[in-house]
Amino acid sequence: CIYPGCMKSFARKYNLNVHTRTHYPELARPFKCPECSKAFGRKHDLRRHLATVHQTTTLYRCSECSKPFARRDSLVKHE
Repeated sequence: CIYPGCMKSFARKYNLNVHTRTHYPELARPFKCPECSKAFGRKHDLRRHLATVHQTTTLYRCSECSKPFARRDSLVKHE
């Protein structure tokens, strides 16, 4: 890391880029949701948010209360 006083090193450039954003708050959450403006530090987290919160297709439904879930692990956690 080239930030003054930070001695961290990374084998992968991706990890360095993610770490560098911790030193610059304006870069910490560059991935913004187009639906609700919530921001994320990683593109993967934005994709998961979109699929979980804003996806219109329900793939899983609770057998007890009929609550819909976009992801199976969310349904399992709910039950």
